[in-house]
Amino acid sequence: MGPIYVGTIRVLFAGISPFVVNHLNPKWLFVTCQCISSLAMSTIGIYVYFPDYLSDYSWIPLVMIIIIVIMRASGILPIMYVLMNELYPTEIRTQSIGHIV
Repeated sequence: MGPIYVGTIRVLFAGISPFVVNHLNPKWLFVTCQCISSLAMSTIGIYVYFPDYLSDYSWIPLVMIIIIVIMRASGILPIMYVLMNELYPTEIRTQSIGHIV
């Protein structure tokens, strides 16, 4: 059931992300999304490290992965694509971005 939730969230936030990036400051959005993603990854690490104490909370990994997917789709990936388009000259843009992605 988890992959269905994650796929649905990815599709929804792929459509929402252009509006989010246009209305918020890209630097603030990028840093905020990175911080929230790192907190979610740390929570998953704590859950894996202490499985005996947190066995009653089996929903934590799914929720944290959904948060990571939301942060990637709404802030990290769109800003990275914009930065790659601004950094590379037009002559080599398609080849360089193709190698990076």
